[in-house]
Amino acid sequence: VKVQRPDIQTQVENDLDLFMHLAQMVEGRWAEAARIGLLKIVEDYSKTMKLELDYNREAKNTERMRYAFAGDKRVVIPKVFWDYTTSRVLTEEYIDGIKLSDVAAIDARGWDRGRISELGTRSFLAQVLMHGFFQADPHPGNILILGEDQISFIDFGQMGSLTERRLVKI
Repeated sequence: VKVQRPDIQTQVENDLDLFMHLAQMVEGRWAEAARIGLLKIVEDYSKTMKLELDYNREAKNTERMRYAFAGDKRVVIPKVFWDYTTSRVLTEEYIDGIKLSDVAAIDARGWDRGRISELGTRSFLAQVLMHGFFQADPHPGNILILGEDQISFIDFGQMGSLTERRLVKI
C-alpha cells in the first residue's frame, strides 16, 4: 500500500515554483543556460513530477504493464486492487522478492547473477522495443528478483513510450 503524505501536493508545487523561478533567473543572467533551455527542462520535470502524484495513473500504468507481460511467466507485475486504490492511495499485490541491489542475498541463494542480468536486460528491452511502454525509473529498488528465472518490476509512476513506427516487428 502506497499512501501519499497529506501535504505533499502543496510541498511539490512550492518546490517546483521555486525551481521555475531559479531557472528564469539563471537563464536571464547566463546565456549558456538559455541556450540549453534550462527553463524548458524545469518545465518538463515539473510536468513529470505532477503526474507522479496521481496514483490512479500509476495504477493504470501498472495494469497496462501487467497485461503486456501476461503470457510471460518470467516477469511478474503486481496486481492492482482497484477497490482500495484512489488518486492518493495505491493498493497492489505484495511481491516477495529481493531487491536487485541486494547482491549478498542473491549470492546467498546461489543464484547465477549472469542469468539474472540477462533476464533483466531482456525484460527491460521487451518493455521498450516490443511493447513500446516502459518503466522510466528502473533503478534497483524498483526491480525485485524472485529467482534466477523470474523478475518483478514495481513502481510505474514514471513511464516512457515509443511511437508505433519505432517498435520492433516480430
